[in-house]
Amino acid sequence: MCEENQTEVTEIHLLGFRGMYKYKAPLFIVFLLTYTLILGGNLIIILLVSTMDHLKTPMFFFLKHLSIADVLLTTSVVPMMLHIILLDEGTLPLWGCMLQLYCFGIFGFTQSFIIAVMSYDRYLAICHPLRYSSVMVPDLCLQLVIGSWSLNILLISSQTFDVFQFKFCGINYIDHFF
Repeated sequence: MCEENQTEVTEIHLLGFRGMYKYKAPLFIVFLLTYTLILGGNLIIILLVSTMDHLKTPMFFFLKHLSIADVLLTTSVVPMMLHIILLDEGTLPLWGCMLQLYCFGIFGFTQSFIIAVMSYDRYLAICHPLRYSSVMVPDLCLQLVIGSWSLNILLISSQTFDVFQFKFCGINYIDHFF
C-alpha cells in the first residue's frame, strides 16, 4: 500500500542494456536471429508432427505441444526485448507488465508440466512396453495436455490476480528487459 506522499506506479520503465551502445546492433542481430531460429525450429516441429502420419505417436504429440508452449513463451518476452534494445528504453503500462508476468508464468510452467508428462510417457514405453499401447491412448494424451494447460492457467491466474491487487509505489525503473 502506498503511503500518503507517494505516487502510485502506473507504468514501468524498462532500461534494457544501458551503457552498451557499441554492442547495440550486434546484440539486436544476435537476439533477432536466435528468436527467428527458435520460431522456425518450433514451427517446423509443429508442422511436421501435424501433417505426417507416422509422427502421430504420443511422444511427438507431446513434443508438438511443448513446441507450441515454447513459441508462446518466447513470443511473450523477446519482441519487447528487441524493442528495448532498438530504442534504448521502453515504457510498459503496469497492466502490460502483469500480462507479461501472466503469459511467462503460464507458458513456462506448462513447458515443465509437459516435460513431466513426456517423462512419464517414456517411462511407460521403456519399463512397461507391453502395456504402453493400451495405457497411452490418444484420449489420455489429450487429457494430459489439456490438464497441463488448464492447471497452469488456474494456478498462474490466481497468483497474478493476487499480485495485481498490490499497490506499487516508489521506483518504477527496471534495469533488465523483462
